[in-house]
Amino acid sequence: MSKDQLKEEGNALFVKKKYGLAALKYTEAIEVDEGNAILYANRAACRLNLKQWAIELDPSYAKGWARLATAHDCLYAYKPSTQAWRKALESLPKENLNASEQKQKAQYEEGLKVAEAKLNKPLEPAQVVYYKDNDEHPWVEGRRLVEQYQHTKFLNSSAWLINEAYNDFKEGLDLMNAMVQQKNPRTGELLIQSRNGALLTNGLLLDKRVFHATGNFFDLYNKQAQSECNTVRAWTSTGPEGIMRELPERLAREGWSSVRPALSVTLRCWIMRAHIDAGLQHRYDIALEFFTRIIQVLTWGRETYKDVPNSEKGVIFADTFIVGVRKLYLDTIIGAYSEKPDKQLLQDLYEEAEEVMKEVEKLPSPANTVGGIGPGFFLGFYLYPKSDAQAAFGYYHAKQAALPGITAAAAKDHWTKSISAYIQAADFIPEDDEQHPWYLNVALEYMDKIPTNLESKLRMYERIRLSLPKADKIWHGSAHSKAQIKQHYQRLAEIEQDLRNGLIAGKWTLDSVVTRDRVSS
Repeated sequence: MSKDQLKEEGNALFVKKKYGLAALKYTEAIEVDEGNAILYANRAACRLNLKQWAIELDPSYAKGWARLATAHDCLYAYKPSTQAWRKALESLPKENLNASEQKQKAQYEEGLKVAEAKLNKPLEPAQVVYYKDNDEHPWVEGRRLVEQYQHTKFLNSSAWLINEAYNDFKEGLDLMNAMVQQKNPRTGELLIQSRNGALLTNGLLLDKRVFHATGNFFDLYNKQAQSECNTVRAWTSTGPEGIMRELPERLAREGWSSVRPALSVTLRCWIMRAHIDAGLQHRYDIALEFFTRIIQVLTWGRETYKDVPNSEKGVIFADTFIVGVRKLYLDTIIGAYSEKPDKQLLQDLYEEAEEVMKEVEKLPSPANTVGGIGPGFFLGFYLYPKSDAQAAFGYYHAKQAALPGITAAAAKDHWTKSISAYIQAADFIPEDDEQHPWYLNVALEYMDKIPTNLESKLRMYERIRLSLPKADKIWHGSAHSKAQIKQHYQRLAEIEQDLRNGLIAGKWTLDSVVTRDRVSS
């Protein structure tokens, strides 16, 4: 049986909540394709559900609690981990332990000790970072340009986007850095007074390039997240199935005033976790699992409570919020495929890009929104997601074209579609975004894969050349620009000049097909 068939059988069993059988199918599929991140993520979801079900079926099952605690440790969720370790110890006999039980007790006590140490690690003073006018960060350059554009009313600039994303992210950092720590005088438990950290994820959803971690950011963030989860009683020890089972009951008892912040904090913690795993750790399997969870809960909630206004059920159900999540999910799928190519991942990418386009098309006209929207918000949720989706289409077709055994005609069709998609990706965003010339550059590179006349290529070279100074004004200090990109663009400029010189010298015409290997060094 093929990997895809095994995966489909696993998916069908998962939907029926037969998690043990589903996990076995995913394991069989992994034996066929060990590099498939999706299969590992799916199996992990099964196992997490199995661990939860084990203790629901038998609350005195010590190993079930221990496995659940270990799962939480793997997710750096130390609050529910300590609770599960204590339950595991409580489930053991109080006396006359046999050798196996004594070994279990020692392991559980050690697990609890480590989790408590992580949970109660003292909060260090935050490192405050001030960005000066001579800093090269894109958000500093963006702020400077926005101050000019506010007077000229020029709106088609990535400066608006990165400035608004930074304002949200920076305010979230400031709130996080203002946390106050104290101990409960009766229990000695570490208590933290924290304020809303939603702004951190708001910034990421607008533009993930705004993320930057300085000093003890991760320690502070973990403390804040734990504090917020405790305050609103977020879902910290269950997945989508548990939330969809428990939420209606809690809603009936406590109303949206309780459910709204709990669900918001839960999903925002998942978003941050997925971003950190994908962007910093390259643990794409975990990030894929979290994004899948988020989209599953949002899709279910949006349909189940479609008659409840967002003002009551929460901004996480706003169409723009879901678009922002899907935009991050697209990037994660591409990252996962880049690390370990997989046919199913490629198909998932295409289907997700289609979903993004559909979601954006459903957004209300900016003119019809209450109070209107700012240029940064419009760019981040109305235009950039379309660009990301088109880039995903371009990526999909390029990878399909390069598959072994593909016919020449099919490859040409894929290259043609890839070129078109990357050009559209560039067209959806301002010329002064670093991705604008980059998408054109990718399209230009793929033009060498199929017969393309010189006139079309020179038009692309010119567009890249004209947009680079505009993009460099904002993005010259970005991670993308520092990765030997400038040398690459310098080489493109030299090739363009050689092509134009050859045209003047009569070596070729505008109708000629001239690839880069024919151009002199």
